[in-house]
Amino acid sequence: MIFTTKTQLSEKIGISKQTLNYRANRLNIDLSLKKITPEDFLAIKNFSKKSRKNKKVKSKKESRILSPENSEIDQLKKEIDEKNQQISELHKLLSQSQQLQLKQSEKIELLENVKRKKGKFWSRFFGD
Repeated sequence: MIFTTKTQLSEKIGISKQTLNYRANRLNIDLSLKKITPEDFLAIKNFSKKSRKNKKVKSKKESRILSPENSEIDQLKKEIDEKNQQISELHKLLSQSQQLQLKQSEKIELLENVKRKKGKFWSRFFGD
């Protein structure tokens, strides 16, 4: 379909020139060539009907989709909180274990020093 001006095309469709430009931009249709295919003409003409239907359908679908996702997200957040608690408990246990090992190694070292001193004392008498 060939048109002389955008105003002529907009009057033929039954919309304003601004609406024509908006719909053409949204549908990636080039109006500068002054020529439009019948498919593009119908797409511009029926644009508002499609977008309204799609918005209604999308909002219903989104509400259905979002509710399970929200519950799943809440469940995952709870699991993450539990895992964080477990990690903090494990850090505490690891710290306690390291402190016990340090004390044990200090005691062992102390006992070895005592044995060395005792050994020197008796070796004086028995000449080891």
